[in-house]
Amino acid sequence: MSKAKEEVEQLLDEAEQDAENEKLQEALEKLRRARELAGKRKSQKLLKRVQLRADGLFGKFRYMTEAQLIRLEPVNANGFILDIRGGGEGIIGKLCGK
Repeated sequence: MSKAKEEVEQLLDEAEQDAENEKLQEALEKLRRARELAGKRKSQKLLKRVQLRADGLFGKFRYMTEAQLIRLEPVNANGFILDIRGGGEGIIGKLCGK
């Protein structure tokens, strides 16, 4: 195994251990470093390995809900609308104001 692959595997193992000990920021940083190293090697196989381990560690934090219809009523605003996390590309502002 090459030195870079060994380093990536070491980071992945440490990230898993950090996640188990609820040190999530440290785990994320190690996953980021592992992805960076795999990217520098330009190894799709190694990048996929990093992604699979990351999904395994943090998949439990993902969730999905059923699709819901949301009716947007017209907004009478004198000025700008600050659209924070309202959907892709500032959709609320596009539909209801500047």
